[in-house]
Amino acid sequence: MSSWTPLLKFGSASVGMVYARQIGRYTEVNGLVFVEAEILLSNKGSSLGPATITGLPFAQAVGLTGLLQVVVETPLGEVKIGHGRIDPSDSVVGLAKWNGDVFEPMLHSDFHDDQRVLLSGWYTKP
Repeated sequence: MSSWTPLLKFGSASVGMVYARQIGRYTEVNGLVFVEAEILLSNKGSSLGPATITGLPFAQAVGLTGLLQVVVETPLGEVKIGHGRIDPSDSVVGLAKWNGDVFEPMLHSDFHDDQRVLLSGWYTKP
């Protein structure tokens, strides 16, 4: 497996964010990119807005949308399960959570200091 560096951002920024751990691994086989990442925050910082993960090793293929599994854990054991969406030709993962009826974007307010974010799945590269 090769490595990549996952970066959590809120509203395309990460002002004051401090990571305790950033690990990303991937394998590419015949145009399919299998990825996994773990992010552990010490301090979520002061940025506001929708949560994204950047730094993917390749962009998503044109005309296709990638979906990845996302798990957000608090130190107290609370777990939020959602998905990450990669739009066609993009390499940014938009994070979303299930609200009971539909998926909605995860926001900065869904995250706290000392929180762990796990990402896994596969997508298609150009």
